[in-house]
Amino acid sequence: MKILLSVIAMAIGMPVAVIAVFLIAYFGEFPLPVSSSQFRTDWKFKTLVTQGDQIIGGGYSFAEARDIWIRLRLHHEPDLTVQSVAETCSPEALEKIRTWFLKQATPQKILGILPLSDDSHADEVVLNDVANLRCKSTESYTPITHQLGEFPQGCSMGWILYHKPSRFYYERSPCSH
Repeated sequence: MKILLSVIAMAIGMPVAVIAVFLIAYFGEFPLPVSSSQFRTDWKFKTLVTQGDQIIGGGYSFAEARDIWIRLRLHHEPDLTVQSVAETCSPEALEKIRTWFLKQATPQKILGILPLSDDSHADEVVLNDVANLRCKSTESYTPITHQLGEFPQGCSMGWILYHKPSRFYYERSPCSH
């Protein structure tokens, strides 16, 4: 009888403990990873992902918002002029934003040699082609003050990079829902 009660207690207690830890992490402002498969449910990116392919990205989810970045290859050139809040980046901001996306989108390596993932080399080529990158940002003065995985401070719209020859579109939204 003790064994049966122990099994019942474990069967009930384990799921409750897992749910409790998940709720504490979610409402306690601990970052929960977001995969690119979840972009279809995000209010900002759900229509964007239907406009292209080769979608990669990631980020973190908090109780009130998500800090997300995405890269996709668009089928058609976007009209970047419709984002009236966003301004064309200064050369300094372009360099910071380009470097940030380069760090996020290119594969991480062990000892600088062996890649941890099999992501393509295309992002490195595209993001190093500065002459063909168009940049928009809502953070006109100090871009990239908010690190990925930190709780979103304010709700700026983020940054956009577009590479016309490859049609690669990069966007970060530090306060998406």
